[in-house]
Order: sequence, then C-alpha cells, then structure tokens
Amino acid sequence: MEKLIEEWKEKGVDRAEFEFSCGGDSMNDTSLVFFDKESKEIIMSAESKETLDDDIYKEVEFYENSDGHYQGESGTVLVEFDVEEDQFAYSKSATEEWSESFTDIITIEITPELHKFCKEYVLEITGESNYLDIIYAKDFYINSEKSKMLEDIQEIINENMDNHEPEDTSEGEIEDYLEMSNFEIISNNQIKFNYDYRKTVYN
Repeated sequence: MEKLIEEWKEKGVDRAEFEFSCGGDSMNDTSLVFFDKESKEIIMSAESKETLDDDIYKEVEFYENSDGHYQGESGTVLVEFDVEEDQFAYSKSATEEWSESFTDIITIEITPELHKFCKEYVLEITGESNYLDIIYAKDFYINSEKSKMLEDIQEIINENMDNHEPEDTSEGEIEDYLEMSNFEIISNNQIKFNYDYRKTVYN
C-alpha cells in the first residue's frame, strides 16, 4: 500500500475510476483507470494497480449473486486519496438490473363449433407462442375434423399472443420470455388466458 500511495502522489493522481459489471453469480468486466485533475489518464505500475484493485474488493461490496429476479449491477467506484486520514476513500455508484414479471389477460371470441369442441376435449393449454402444449380433458380419437379444430385453436392463440401489446407502460426492455397460462373456456363463445411476460428494469 505504501508504494501505491507514494506513486499516487509522485504522479499527481487526482482519482481512480473502477468500472465494473457483475451478475450471474460472478464479477464480469472490470477496468481500473487513473486520472489527474485535468482528467488525463495516468499510467500506473502493474503493482500499484493490483494493490488498489485488491483493496477495492476488500472495501466495497458488490452484489453479483442473481436469483432470477435480481440480475446484477454495473457502475463505477470512485477512488480518492484522503490526505487528512492518509488513506483511500471509495464511493460506489451503480445501476441494478431486475427481471420483473407481468401478466395480462387475453380474451378471444371463437366460433360456436370451436367453443363446443374446447369445452368437451380441452382441459388446459400452456406454453410459449408457437410451442403450445394441449392437455386433453379425456381420451378421444383425433380424426381429420378434430385435428383441424386443434390446429385452429392453436393458430388463434398464437396470433393473439404475437399481436398483443403488453399493458404495462413503465420503462424497461421486454425479454424473450413469453408464456400463456390459466387457459379458461368462458361463456359467449369466448376463451381467455394469462399472457405472462418479463421486462428488464434498471434502478
């Protein structure tokens, strides 16, 4: 540490900036750059960079453990030398990344024939757009007519999922995750289901 402080003073370092990103249970990209008061970069020895890098990890807490909801964080640690205390001071500024879940309800009107077929033969439909899994209410022989109805109901659901505009208008990036659940056959020749999606939100 003494060599670092000595070189810091000799080269007129004003501050160091440690840029980082972490998540997925690990630290990812990092960089450590030194600047003078005019914000010009100062090249420090490998030994001093390693010393300061080690001290940053000792003094600053990083939250790299993801849990499905919390994804990680990225930002900058500002390093300054406190002359009065004769030690380094660390200040972290970071943006957290979260994966938030949202659910819309989609209601669709279908033909009376298709509605009757669903009531009799379809118990549940789940899955992603274009990858739907149909759970049947009972065993039955799938002839050409019933096969066509099964294709029709999947096509209707896929089309409505693909064209649906998420109701949540808050800032954030919609993720690839997209599923349907809670399929229900209701009155007036209608069906409804949950449209489940996620958005990446930054705080």
